[in-house]
Amino acid sequence: MELNSYGIIANQEWINTPNIRKNIQLHEFIIMPNHIHGIIEILYQEKRRSNQDIGKFKSPSQTIGAIIRGYKIATIKRIKDYIKTRARLGELQFAQSG
Repeated sequence: MELNSYGIIANQEWINTPNIRKNIQLHEFIIMPNHIHGIIEILYQEKRRSNQDIGKFKSPSQTIGAIIRGYKIATIKRIKDYIKTRARLGELQFAQSG
Protein backbone atom coordinates (compact mmCIF):
# COMPACT_ATOMS: atom_id res chain seq x y z
CA MET A 1 0.00 0.00 0.00
CA GLU A 2 1.21 3.50 -0.77
CA LEU A 3 0.74 5.89 2.15
CA ASN A 4 -0.88 9.28 1.67
CA SER A 5 0.26 12.34 3.64
CA TYR A 6 -1.68 11.28 6.74
CA GLY A 7 -0.33 7.74 6.53
CA ILE A 8 3.21 9.09 6.30
CA ILE A 9 2.64 11.13 9.48
CA ALA A 10 1.19 8.05 11.24
CA ASN A 11 4.22 6.01 10.14
CA GLN A 12 6.70 8.66 11.31
CA GLU A 13 5.04 8.97 14.72
CA TRP A 14 4.99 5.19 15.17
CA ILE A 15 8.71 4.94 14.38
CA ASN A 16 9.37 7.85 16.77
CA THR A 17 7.55 6.18 19.69
CA PRO A 18 10.66 4.45 21.17
CA ASN A 19 12.46 7.82 21.19
CA ILE A 20 9.78 9.15 23.52
CA ARG A 21 9.29 6.02 25.62
CA LYS A 22 12.62 4.32 26.27
CA ASN A 23 10.96 1.26 27.81
CA ILE A 24 9.57 -0.13 24.55
CA GLN A 25 10.83 -1.81 21.44
CA LEU A 26 8.80 -1.87 18.23
CA HIS A 27 8.56 -4.96 16.07
CA GLU A 28 6.55 -5.63 12.91
CA PHE A 29 3.81 -3.14 12.06
CA ILE A 30 1.64 -2.07 9.17
CA ILE A 31 -0.33 1.11 8.56
CA MET A 32 -3.82 0.32 7.20
CA PRO A 33 -6.24 2.80 5.59
CA ASN A 34 -7.97 3.55 8.90
CA HIS A 35 -5.92 1.83 11.63
CA ILE A 36 -2.55 0.30 12.48
CA HIS A 37 -1.40 -3.17 13.48
CA GLY A 38 1.82 -3.45 15.44
CA ILE A 39 3.75 -5.44 17.99
CA ILE A 40 5.16 -3.51 20.94
CA GLU A 41 7.53 -5.09 23.43
CA ILE A 42 7.46 -3.44 26.83
CA LEU A 43 10.89 -3.84 28.39
CA TYR A 44 11.00 -4.66 32.07
CA GLN A 45 12.55 -1.99 34.22
CA GLU A 46 12.63 -2.54 37.94
CA LYS A 47 11.84 0.66 39.77
CA ARG A 48 12.21 0.93 43.47
CA ARG A 49 9.64 2.99 45.25
CA SER A 50 10.48 4.92 48.35
CA ASN A 51 8.20 5.26 51.34
CA GLN A 52 7.54 8.83 50.18
CA ASP A 53 5.85 7.49 47.01
CA ILE A 54 3.33 5.30 48.84
CA GLY A 55 -0.19 6.61 48.43
CA LYS A 56 0.73 9.22 45.79
CA PHE A 57 -1.07 9.21 42.46
CA LYS A 58 1.21 8.20 39.64
CA SER A 59 0.16 8.17 36.00
CA PRO A 60 0.41 4.71 34.44
CA SER A 61 2.74 5.95 31.68
CA GLN A 62 4.27 2.52 31.11
CA THR A 63 1.02 0.77 30.11
CA ILE A 64 0.04 -0.19 26.58
CA GLY A 65 -2.93 2.18 26.87
CA ALA A 66 -0.66 5.12 27.70
CA ILE A 67 1.70 4.25 24.84
CA ILE A 68 -1.10 4.10 22.26
CA ARG A 69 -2.78 7.20 23.70
CA GLY A 70 0.48 9.15 23.34
CA TYR A 71 0.94 7.90 19.78
CA LYS A 72 -2.61 8.88 18.80
CA ILE A 73 -2.33 12.35 20.37
CA ALA A 74 0.97 13.06 18.60
CA THR A 75 -0.37 11.79 15.26
CA ILE A 76 -3.62 13.77 15.46
CA LYS A 77 -1.74 16.94 16.42
CA ARG A 78 0.60 16.63 13.44
CA ILE A 79 -2.26 15.90 11.03
CA LYS A 80 -4.23 18.93 12.29
CA ASP A 81 -1.13 21.12 11.91
CA TYR A 82 -0.64 19.75 8.39
CA ILE A 83 -4.26 20.54 7.45
CA LYS A 84 -4.01 24.07 8.89
CA THR A 85 -0.78 24.73 6.99
CA ARG A 86 -2.23 23.46 3.72
CA ALA A 87 -5.39 25.52 4.20
CA ARG A 88 -3.35 28.63 4.99
CA LEU A 89 -1.39 28.13 1.78
CA GLY A 90 -4.65 27.74 -0.17
CA GLU A 91 -3.85 24.16 -1.10
CA LEU A 92 -7.03 22.69 0.36
CA GLN A 93 -10.38 23.26 -1.26
CA PHE A 94 -13.56 22.34 0.53
CA ALA A 95 -16.93 21.76 -1.08
CA GLN A 96 -19.31 24.61 -0.50
CA SER A 97 -22.96 24.01 0.08
CA GLY A 98 -25.71 26.17 -1.11
